[in-house]
Amino acid sequence: MKIDFSKKGLIIIFLILFFSLILVQKVNNKFVSFVNHKSTAIPSPTLVLIDDNHEYKIPILVYHYVEYVKDTKDTIRQSLNISPLIFEDQIKTLINNGYEIILVKDAADILDGKKEFREKMVAITFDDGYKDFYTDVFPILKKYHVKATVYIISGFIGLPNFMDEGQLREISQSTLVELGSHTVNHVNLNYENEKVIISQLLESKAKLEEITGGEVSDFAYPFGGYNKLSKNLVFKCGYKSAVTTSMGNIQTVKNIYSMSRIRPGNKTGIFLLKWIEDGKY
Repeated sequence: MKIDFSKKGLIIIFLILFFSLILVQKVNNKFVSFVNHKSTAIPSPTLVLIDDNHEYKIPILVYHYVEYVKDTKDTIRQSLNISPLIFEDQIKTLINNGYEIILVKDAADILDGKKEFREKMVAITFDDGYKDFYTDVFPILKKYHVKATVYIISGFIGLPNFMDEGQLREISQSTLVELGSHTVNHVNLNYENEKVIISQLLESKAKLEEITGGEVSDFAYPFGGYNKLSKNLVFKCGYKSAVTTSMGNIQTVKNIYSMSRIRPGNKTGIFLLKWIEDGKY
């Protein structure tokens, strides 16, 4: 039988192309399998998002005076004061009921996702920087090894009834005490312009950092007065958190520059616990 070489050539070419396609497919499958194996062997980074709406139950207690007021005519002082005996009883109540006493900067780190949140945390704060913090409160803190944040009016340092630089330096060197800013002159930021607010924020921060040699990252609004402008400026001036006098025990990322606080007053025992735990004020 005579073979047509033109047809034979076409058959040979067809067979070569057919087997070439099979070979290419096998190589491609092996390559895809290799790539898939490599991609699963090296996990991609996980993006951790902070939940702006998540609520953390972190009561922040606010105090002013802890002393025995001698001037019976000083009604304002008396209204903001509790005795050292009552304060010590409150500390013991918190400790005995499993509360971890933290600094405000710890609370800010929790909201910012930098620190782990645990149930039954509470922060203790003092406004203004009165001398009785050094004479009456600090010894109790050391006795029970508990922490507190003190908001200092930098322009009042060393005045009668206020702590001086030496006392501030001593307490700040303790791991138990954090110093925060309370402006230079205790002005209500709710009624001040941008220039005044910036001056009050930056000057007080710089003065306290000069005394402590460390960062001052937390702020308390005098009289609890704040608005959108002052909140934004507190952030822009390098603070990481701010507290108000608004009542509440719930903190969120959204209110990290307007955190609520609770006045415990003279409450002790179960009355104190119910007051800080219920959140109904």
